[in-house]
Amino acid sequence: MASAETAKDEQTFPCRICTRRFIKSSLDKHEQACKKLTKMQRKVFDSGKQRALNSDIPINDVRKVQKEREKMGGVFPRPQTNWRERHEEFISAVSASKQVGNALKTGAPLPPPPKTASNAGKFNKTKNFKNKFKDYIKCDFCGRSFNKNAAERHIEFCKEQSVRKAILSKQGRQKTSECKFLFKTYKQIMPFYLIKLIFSLYPTY
Repeated sequence: MASAETAKDEQTFPCRICTRRFIKSSLDKHEQACKKLTKMQRKVFDSGKQRALNSDIPINDVRKVQKEREKMGGVFPRPQTNWRERHEEFISAVSASKQVGNALKTGAPLPPPPKTASNAGKFNKTKNFKNKFKDYIKCDFCGRSFNKNAAERHIEFCKEQSVRKAILSKQGRQKTSECKFLFKTYKQIMPFYLIKLIFSLYPTY
Protein backbone atom coordinates (compact mmCIF):
# COMPACT_ATOMS: atom_id res chain seq x y z
CA MET A 1 0.00 0.00 0.00
CA ALA A 2 2.81 2.37 0.87
CA SER A 3 4.57 1.77 -2.46
CA ALA A 4 1.31 2.43 -4.38
CA GLU A 5 0.74 5.71 -2.54
CA THR A 6 4.36 6.72 -3.23
CA ALA A 7 3.93 6.01 -6.97
CA LYS A 8 0.79 8.16 -7.04
CA ASP A 9 2.52 11.09 -5.37
CA GLU A 10 5.65 10.82 -7.55
CA GLN A 11 6.06 13.64 -10.07
CA THR A 12 5.59 12.86 -13.81
CA PHE A 13 7.35 14.44 -16.77
CA PRO A 14 6.21 14.76 -20.42
CA CYS A 15 7.90 12.87 -23.25
CA ARG A 16 9.60 15.28 -25.70
CA ILE A 17 8.30 13.27 -28.67
CA CYS A 18 4.73 12.15 -27.90
CA THR A 19 4.04 14.47 -24.89
CA ARG A 20 2.74 11.58 -22.78
CA ARG A 21 3.70 11.79 -19.11
CA PHE A 22 5.87 9.28 -17.22
CA ILE A 23 7.70 9.09 -13.93
CA LYS A 24 11.41 9.91 -14.04
CA SER A 25 12.59 6.29 -13.86
CA SER A 26 10.46 5.25 -16.87
CA LEU A 27 10.86 8.39 -18.97
CA ASP A 28 14.35 7.61 -20.33
CA LYS A 29 13.38 4.08 -21.46
CA HIS A 30 10.20 5.38 -23.07
CA GLU A 31 11.92 8.19 -25.01
CA GLN A 32 14.41 5.74 -26.53
CA ALA A 33 11.59 3.45 -27.69
CA CYS A 34 9.54 6.43 -28.88
CA LYS A 35 12.43 7.68 -31.08
CA LYS A 36 12.73 4.28 -32.76
CA LEU A 37 9.00 4.18 -33.48
CA THR A 38 9.01 7.63 -35.07
CA LYS A 39 11.98 6.74 -37.29
CA MET A 40 10.24 3.61 -38.57
CA GLN A 41 8.10 4.41 -41.61
CA ARG A 42 4.60 3.00 -41.42
CA LYS A 43 3.77 0.69 -44.34
CA VAL A 44 1.09 2.13 -46.61
CA PHE A 45 -2.09 0.03 -46.55
CA ASP A 46 -2.88 -1.38 -50.00
CA SER A 47 -6.66 -1.66 -50.24
CA GLY A 48 -6.50 -3.22 -53.70
CA LYS A 49 -4.25 -6.03 -52.52
CA GLN A 50 -6.54 -6.62 -49.56
CA ARG A 51 -9.58 -6.91 -51.86
CA ALA A 52 -7.80 -9.33 -54.19
CA LEU A 53 -6.70 -11.52 -51.28
CA ASN A 54 -8.64 -14.82 -51.10
CA SER A 55 -10.64 -13.97 -54.24
CA ASP A 56 -10.56 -14.95 -57.91
CA ILE A 57 -9.86 -11.36 -59.00
CA PRO A 58 -6.23 -10.82 -60.13
CA ILE A 59 -4.37 -7.98 -58.40
CA ASN A 60 -3.51 -6.45 -61.81
CA ASP A 61 -7.21 -6.01 -62.60
CA VAL A 62 -7.76 -4.29 -59.25
CA ARG A 63 -4.83 -1.93 -59.88
CA LYS A 64 -6.18 -1.11 -63.35
CA VAL A 65 -9.57 -0.16 -61.89
CA GLN A 66 -7.88 1.97 -59.21
CA LYS A 67 -5.91 3.90 -61.87
CA GLU A 68 -9.06 4.51 -63.92
CA ARG A 69 -10.82 5.76 -60.82
CA GLU A 70 -7.95 8.16 -60.05
CA LYS A 71 -8.14 9.54 -63.61
CA MET A 72 -11.87 10.18 -63.12
CA GLY A 73 -11.16 12.18 -59.97
CA GLY A 74 -12.02 9.43 -57.51
CA VAL A 75 -15.42 8.68 -59.05
CA PHE A 76 -15.91 5.26 -60.63
CA PRO A 77 -17.79 5.57 -63.96
CA ARG A 78 -21.12 3.74 -63.99
CA PRO A 79 -22.23 1.90 -67.14
CA GLN A 80 -24.66 3.89 -69.26
CA THR A 81 -28.09 2.26 -69.59
CA ASN A 82 -31.37 3.35 -71.14
CA TRP A 83 -33.56 1.71 -68.49
CA ARG A 84 -35.75 4.81 -68.12
CA GLU A 85 -36.66 4.78 -71.83
CA ARG A 86 -37.40 1.07 -71.63
CA HIS A 87 -39.64 1.59 -68.60
CA GLU A 88 -41.58 4.43 -70.24
CA GLU A 89 -42.05 2.40 -73.43
CA PHE A 90 -43.29 -0.55 -71.39
CA ILE A 91 -45.86 1.62 -69.55
CA SER A 92 -47.10 3.15 -72.81
CA ALA A 93 -47.34 -0.30 -74.43
CA VAL A 94 -49.45 -1.63 -71.53
CA SER A 95 -51.72 1.43 -71.70
CA ALA A 96 -52.11 1.09 -75.49
CA SER A 97 -52.94 -2.60 -75.11
CA LYS A 98 -55.76 -1.78 -72.68
CA GLN A 99 -57.11 0.89 -75.04
CA VAL A 100 -57.09 -1.55 -77.97
CA GLY A 101 -58.91 -4.15 -75.86
CA ASN A 102 -61.60 -1.64 -74.88
CA ALA A 103 -61.95 -0.48 -78.51
CA LEU A 104 -62.45 -4.06 -79.72
CA LYS A 105 -65.11 -4.69 -77.06
CA THR A 106 -67.06 -1.48 -77.63
CA GLY A 107 -66.51 -1.19 -81.39
CA ALA A 108 -64.81 2.20 -81.05
CA PRO A 109 -62.00 3.21 -83.46
CA LEU A 110 -58.56 1.90 -82.61
CA PRO A 111 -56.21 4.34 -80.81
CA PRO A 112 -52.97 5.50 -82.46
CA PRO A 113 -49.83 3.44 -81.73
CA PRO A 114 -47.91 4.43 -78.59
CA LYS A 115 -45.07 6.92 -78.91
CA THR A 116 -41.69 5.30 -78.50
CA ALA A 117 -38.12 6.24 -79.33
CA SER A 118 -38.33 4.09 -82.47
CA ASN A 119 -41.51 5.54 -84.00
CA ALA A 120 -40.85 9.09 -82.81
CA GLY A 121 -37.93 9.41 -85.25
CA LYS A 122 -35.13 9.27 -82.67
CA PHE A 123 -33.70 6.01 -83.94
CA ASN A 124 -34.22 3.63 -86.80
CA LYS A 125 -36.72 0.94 -85.80
CA THR A 126 -34.63 -2.14 -86.46
CA LYS A 127 -31.39 -0.61 -85.25
CA ASN A 128 -33.05 0.62 -82.05
CA PHE A 129 -34.47 -2.83 -81.33
CA LYS A 130 -31.08 -4.50 -81.79
CA ASN A 131 -29.24 -1.92 -79.70
CA LYS A 132 -31.82 -2.12 -76.93
CA PHE A 133 -31.33 -5.83 -76.33
CA LYS A 134 -27.79 -6.38 -77.65
CA ASP A 135 -26.44 -6.79 -74.10
CA TYR A 136 -29.03 -9.46 -73.26
CA ILE A 137 -28.03 -13.14 -72.96
CA LYS A 138 -30.44 -15.86 -74.09
CA CYS A 139 -31.05 -18.89 -71.86
CA ASP A 140 -30.61 -22.15 -73.80
CA PHE A 141 -33.08 -24.00 -71.55
CA CYS A 142 -36.16 -21.73 -71.50
CA GLY A 143 -35.42 -19.35 -74.41
CA ARG A 144 -35.83 -16.18 -72.31
CA SER A 145 -33.29 -13.32 -72.41
CA PHE A 146 -31.70 -11.54 -69.45
CA ASN A 147 -29.05 -8.94 -68.77
CA LYS A 148 -25.59 -10.15 -67.78
CA ASN A 149 -26.05 -10.18 -63.99
CA ALA A 150 -29.49 -11.79 -64.11
CA ALA A 151 -28.37 -14.35 -66.72
CA GLU A 152 -25.52 -15.58 -64.50
CA ARG A 153 -28.03 -16.36 -61.74
CA HIS A 154 -30.87 -17.62 -63.94
CA ILE A 155 -29.10 -19.96 -66.39
CA GLU A 156 -27.57 -22.12 -63.63
CA PHE A 157 -30.94 -22.32 -61.84
CA CYS A 158 -32.82 -23.09 -65.09
CA LYS A 159 -30.32 -25.83 -65.95
CA GLU A 160 -30.89 -27.55 -62.59
CA GLN A 161 -34.67 -27.26 -62.98
CA SER A 162 -34.66 -28.74 -66.50
CA VAL A 163 -32.53 -31.70 -65.37
CA ARG A 164 -34.81 -32.25 -62.37
CA LYS A 165 -37.96 -32.11 -64.52
CA ALA A 166 -36.48 -34.58 -66.99
CA ILE A 167 -35.70 -37.04 -64.17
CA LEU A 168 -39.17 -36.68 -62.61
CA SER A 169 -40.83 -37.06 -66.01
CA LYS A 170 -38.85 -40.23 -66.71
CA GLN A 171 -39.73 -41.66 -63.28
CA GLY A 172 -43.39 -40.78 -63.82
CA ARG A 173 -43.47 -42.58 -67.19
CA GLN A 174 -41.84 -45.65 -65.64
CA LYS A 175 -44.37 -45.75 -62.80
CA THR A 176 -47.27 -45.30 -65.21
CA SER A 177 -46.07 -48.17 -67.43
CA GLU A 178 -45.56 -50.39 -64.35
CA CYS A 179 -49.07 -49.62 -63.11
CA LYS A 180 -50.57 -50.39 -66.52
CA PHE A 181 -48.74 -53.71 -66.62
CA LEU A 182 -49.92 -54.63 -63.11
CA PHE A 183 -53.46 -53.57 -63.94
CA LYS A 184 -53.56 -55.87 -66.97
CA THR A 185 -52.10 -58.74 -64.92
CA TYR A 186 -54.46 -58.35 -61.95
CA LYS A 187 -57.46 -57.86 -64.22
CA GLN A 188 -57.22 -61.48 -65.28
CA ILE A 189 -57.19 -62.93 -61.74
CA MET A 190 -59.02 -60.39 -59.50
CA PRO A 191 -62.43 -58.65 -59.44
CA PHE A 192 -62.48 -55.07 -60.75
CA TYR A 193 -63.50 -53.46 -57.41
CA LEU A 194 -60.43 -54.97 -55.67
CA ILE A 195 -58.14 -53.73 -58.43
CA LYS A 196 -59.62 -50.23 -58.15
CA LEU A 197 -59.12 -50.27 -54.37
CA ILE A 198 -55.47 -51.34 -54.68
CA PHE A 199 -54.58 -48.70 -57.30
CA SER A 200 -56.31 -45.96 -55.31
CA LEU A 201 -53.73 -46.53 -52.57
CA TYR A 202 -50.85 -46.03 -55.05
CA PRO A 203 -51.71 -43.08 -57.30
CA THR A 204 -49.76 -42.65 -60.52
CA TYR A 205 -47.88 -39.44 -61.41
